[in-house]
Amino acid sequence: MKTNLILFFLCLLALPLFPQNANYVKPVYDTVKDAIQDKSSSYYYPRLFKRFQSLDTTLNQQEYRYLYYGFVFQKNYKPYDTPPQNQQVSNLLQLKNPKKKDYKKIIKLTAQSLSRFPFNIDQLNNRSYAFHMRGKDDVSIKLIKQILDIRNAIKTSGDGKKKETAYHVITVGNEYEFLRSYNLVMVSQHSENKCDYIQLEANTYGIEGIYFNIEQPYYYLRGSIKQ
Repeated sequence: MKTNLILFFLCLLALPLFPQNANYVKPVYDTVKDAIQDKSSSYYYPRLFKRFQSLDTTLNQQEYRYLYYGFVFQKNYKPYDTPPQNQQVSNLLQLKNPKKKDYKKIIKLTAQSLSRFPFNIDQLNNRSYAFHMRGKDDVSIKLIKQILDIRNAIKTSGDGKKKETAYHVITVGNEYEFLRSYNLVMVSQHSENKCDYIQLEANTYGIEGIYFNIEQPYYYLRGSIKQ
């Protein structure tokens, strides 16, 4: 997996962590909900999600924002779900000499995991790597683009510097995946006012920590998301 991870991080780290010139937009969930439920809207969720599933590379930044934040209004939104396939994939990736059949199994397992939560950055990365190892770089590259676009949707929702401008995530797992995609290492974490603050080890960005807004997982636990 080493070669693929080097390529992956080179792609990711080439981009700045914080939006330039405060160029971010906090998601307005009522607006998102209205748009994704309107059949005449270009953001109508069933059509948008179908394009996402087909690895449509023409999806733009705004469409990814509606895809990602609109998922909280879908019936299968379960922000604290942990598919068992994730551990099975991890076990296969730890093999010293994985075979082609192992990568084929990873492709199958990641498909099952992503059917439950399609915006898991780690599983998309694992899936991309498995396709690469199966000689299907065309699919692998499209999956890497999905990773970059999902991460960009999060990155453009705030700047992570304080609670008021925290990055918005729809599952706590996306916090850790987001950090790993930038090669950032967590030292500690505490929650306050529907926000997580993650203190970081010394890093090339020179930042001590990042704030993540977790209001949607919070509302889910309280049963207050109206789908």
